[in-house]
Amino acid sequence: MSNDKLLALTNNPFLSQVYMHIRSLKPIQYAALKRRKAPAWMYPFKTEMMLKNFIGGILNDWVRITEVSILPNIEKWLNENKTRFDAWEDEKDNAEKEMDSLQDYWFKGVGYTILVNKLRQLFWDVQTFNEKEFVKVINHISGVTPNIFENFLPAMEKRWINDNVSLIRNISDDYRKKISMVISNGVSNDKNMVGIRKEIESLNTEIQGSRAKLVARDQVGKINGQMQKRKQENIGISWYTWETSIDERVVGNPNGLYPIGNKKHGDHWALEGKICDWADDTIYADTIQDAMKGDWKKRTTQMPKTIPGVEIQCRCFATPIMLDMLEGLAA
Repeated sequence: MSNDKLLALTNNPFLSQVYMHIRSLKPIQYAALKRRKAPAWMYPFKTEMMLKNFIGGILNDWVRITEVSILPNIEKWLNENKTRFDAWEDEKDNAEKEMDSLQDYWFKGVGYTILVNKLRQLFWDVQTFNEKEFVKVINHISGVTPNIFENFLPAMEKRWINDNVSLIRNISDDYRKKISMVISNGVSNDKNMVGIRKEIESLNTEIQGSRAKLVARDQVGKINGQMQKRKQENIGISWYTWETSIDERVVGNPNGLYPIGNKKHGDHWALEGKICDWADDTIYADTIQDAMKGDWKKRTTQMPKTIPGVEIQCRCFATPIMLDMLEGLAA
């Protein structure tokens, strides 16, 4: 055994497990192991839905103030404004004070503790789901169940919670500004009540539905992708296959809904089935044989320069590659 291989086995318990397993196999069994294809690494849709519902519930508190303290008064404000320009300002200020109190509750008071605890629970839901998928996939392609020690999770948890709190705060701030602008413009310009109400109801629908859904998909996708990367690197896996959902929603699919990528979301279709290196997000190989020969290519300007799951609403995942590891250990 070479000194490099001995050092690798000493520093990586998983490599030692795989090495011992390979040594126990007959040639025909080893050949069959190398031919195994990894099962799909599934996505935690249930946790995404839970996060969407939780965020939607929080944002609904702001909508409720609008529906109780603002919408019923619009007609009165329009009529009063015809006699005194600032007649409606006091009541509008009262509604904004209610929103200030709500802001303090969720981001400074008791609600903040509820918010953080729920986000922590959802983080560990994703982690539990990911760990099961990780063990399932690695066991299938290596023949062993990895011993798991992941000291990177606490820092990852803290960063994810902070990011989500900031996003929810930003959405509520944005909603308040838009509501205030709709009311001010509507009353000052003597718009009719129906028009103002429609604008506000449109904002309410957006914040309760599409915004909450967008944040949930984006944040669960990001942490899911980051966990895949760290878990695989943690046991010594260097390469992965970029997998898309292979449907009409994949960005870059010429026959799909989004045939052209953009700065926020690159052409993921172009990377479907390509071999990628966790250490370098700017390269890919067409086949595992090309990668083993060192025949790597630079990703085009249209391709994403990141890992699966990280770009906004990305549903891609990374299937670990172990052929290079198996052949290196067997040599």
